[in-house]
Amino acid sequence: MLAWLLMHPDQSIHLRELARQTQAAPGTLKKEVDALCRVGLLHSQRIGNQVQVQVNRQHPVFAELQALVRKTIGLADVLQHAQELRK
Repeated sequence: MLAWLLMHPDQSIHLRELARQTQAAPGTLKKEVDALCRVGLLHSQRIGNQVQVQVNRQHPVFAELQALVRKTIGLADVLQHAQELRK
């Protein structure tokens, strides 16, 4: 879940959609999101009855975490993005 958010830092996403994207249980995901919001790594915003979350690009460890994820599991996203830019 955190890797997905770090690789899509400009996207705000609904918790249920994030659960679908990451194949995580919504209840477990909510607990993780709440913990990451408490330390400031994520922002959450209630819009109606939906909760949208987004990574906090201003957090001191954001750049390092994103680089680590990109180097390990995010390489496919980086390559796909580069290919889209070529089109």
